[in-house]
Amino acid sequence: MNKLNSYLFLTLLTLCLGFSFENKVSAEDDTFEEIVDPDYVPTEIIIEDSQQSNILIPSIGTGTGGITPNAYMFTEWRIYSKSQLSDVYGSWIAGPSGWGPSRLSWSDSIGVSNSYTGTLKVSKSAVDASVGFSISTSYTKTATYSVEPPSNQEWTIMYRKRYDKWKVTQRTYRHEGSTHYWTSDYAYVYPKKFDNFSYDYNVTDTR
Repeated sequence: MNKLNSYLFLTLLTLCLGFSFENKVSAEDDTFEEIVDPDYVPTEIIIEDSQQSNILIPSIGTGTGGITPNAYMFTEWRIYSKSQLSDVYGSWIAGPSGWGPSRLSWSDSIGVSNSYTGTLKVSKSAVDASVGFSISTSYTKTATYSVEPPSNQEWTIMYRKRYDKWKVTQRTYRHEGSTHYWTSDYAYVYPKKFDNFSYDYNVTDTR
């Protein structure tokens, strides 16, 4: 009877140990591990912002990681056209005076300058090249004039500066990858170049 009990005990112990091991294996078989590449970074495509003037738009499908930086979108100012306007003049300036019948002659070095008004969007050197002269420079020029007043009059020589005036149109130029085109944004600058002196005289006294 003792042998029978011992046999039954060993049989039950064997069955319990086998069942526990099977459940453990089954539980381990049901688990999995996700492998994540630590170097992986999602690709971000940057879309142009209206406040930016120069931004990179990558192309998809070529280059390392499928990104090739070969497309730029930006806007720049360029000279679009130029035209010469009518001459403009400075104010009359009084020179020397003299009585006739002696000849009244005058010669003097006068400071003159080139200048511009308006809104300069491109570089000054670009406008200089466009109109063919420096739009902001100063130098001296000799003014020479003579008149012969009658014996009973005093004359005063008058002179004024004469300028060539230009209109330079600047316009924005848009780049979108391989596409380029003019936009509707304009700005104007008006260069003025000294050309020469204009002369006249006034009768300032008689006798």
